[in-house]
Amino acid sequence: MKPMKELKILSEINSYFAFTSNNMYDIEGHINCVDTIEDFKEQLPETATVLAEEKVTDYRGTRFLLVGELKTDNPAYYKE
Repeated sequence: MKPMKELKILSEINSYFAFTSNNMYDIEGHINCVDTIEDFKEQLPETATVLAEEKVTDYRGTRFLLVGELKTDNPAYYKE
């Protein structure tokens, strides 16, 4: 998955999210690894609020989980 800031739709919607990443660069197919959970948070759009976060470590590395909410300030979203 691309960094979330590159997914324009995320800055245009109200929604909840659960995103995962990890620091397992050596596993084939892992294209958006990060070193830390703070690096992962930096990928979020500005409209994101993190409600929960978790790090899970196993023998391969650390998995990161961010759960939160996206809120747009786009007035077109709030049509009556």
